[in-house]
Amino acid sequence: MKNIITAAVIGLMMLTNTKLLAQCSYTQSGNLSSTINFSSIINCPNGDVVLSNMNSNPGGDGKVNFASDVTLNSLTVEFANGNKPVEFIIPAGVTVTITTNLTFIGQPDKGKTLTVYGTLIVGNTLDFGSVEFEIDGTGSIDAGSIIGADDVTCSGPQSDGTCPLVTSDTCDDGGSGFCGTDVLPIVLTYFNSKSIDSGVELKWGTASEENNDYFTIERSADGKAFEKITTVSGAGTHTGALDYTYVDNKPLKGRSYYRLSQTDFDGTTAYFDIVAVDFTTVSKLAVYPNPASVTDMLTIQTGADADEDVELAIYSNAGQLVKSEVVSGSGAVTIQNDLKAGFYMLQVKSGQVVISTRLVVQ
Repeated sequence: MKNIITAAVIGLMMLTNTKLLAQCSYTQSGNLSSTINFSSIINCPNGDVVLSNMNSNPGGDGKVNFASDVTLNSLTVEFANGNKPVEFIIPAGVTVTITTNLTFIGQPDKGKTLTVYGTLIVGNTLDFGSVEFEIDGTGSIDAGSIIGADDVTCSGPQSDGTCPLVTSDTCDDGGSGFCGTDVLPIVLTYFNSKSIDSGVELKWGTASEENNDYFTIERSADGKAFEKITTVSGAGTHTGALDYTYVDNKPLKGRSYYRLSQTDFDGTTAYFDIVAVDFTTVSKLAVYPNPASVTDMLTIQTGADADEDVELAIYSNAGQLVKSEVVSGSGAVTIQNDLKAGFYMLQVKSGQVVISTRLVVQ
């Protein structure tokens, strides 16, 4: 009986979720003349979304930015007649997931741009609708199938190395060559990063390699401007799994981004996903005296290196921020105690790494 009831409840939840699937729309009024964030015009998680009358001013500087992760059931973008270029941007570290179909329709000419530094996942069909799209960025696009890509181009590794990794079960580009951008001399199985005591450890693996000369690892503070930090020799031509490891012993403090690329013997370079990692030298958090009187100066120790700035924040017992400042991580830091008697939470933040301890003021 319990199993029957459970099954009935699950079935009711599925039915309810199906009925509640949202249908959302946004119609662009006039010309886009700046960057708008997708989340500011559409709040429709897991829904069916339609963007209509998308166009840009004569300067072509209208942009739609996916500033954070989003999951939709479907997304349809309709371009207005006679419009100028519109750019859709998926920044580094952001994943846009379309469960079923991503469809572009409307005015086909006067090129549009899809810039992918993060990840675009389309469960079923990515339909470019024969729109003149330029694909840029160094992230990845994965779709069940790609159609309508007759006039889609990608600057790609043949020129300046700014073509995302494009993968799909089937791809029809009408001979434009876009579908060929995912033909790589290696099959990358993973690319991971993690913070360790001595720095940042990067690991990646290949299932096979053909004419693979070397890998390049680049680093960035913002996920956009990258600098080369090392190269690692490839295996040439090899069948079977291989694993690689590199440790960045002088990482950036806080959050940083790493990008892996591969270059074959004829100089052709392909770029892969960008990974983010948080590194901090903060090793401990102590405050004294604790308990402290309202007249005491507070001395805080983090163990961080002298060149790492950390953010100190003190919250009341009710969770209200009452004090915040950025300090050097070297040795002990002394701050003025202007707190009232009570219980507080002292927090040290570096990048996305947060360490907390309790503070009592009497």
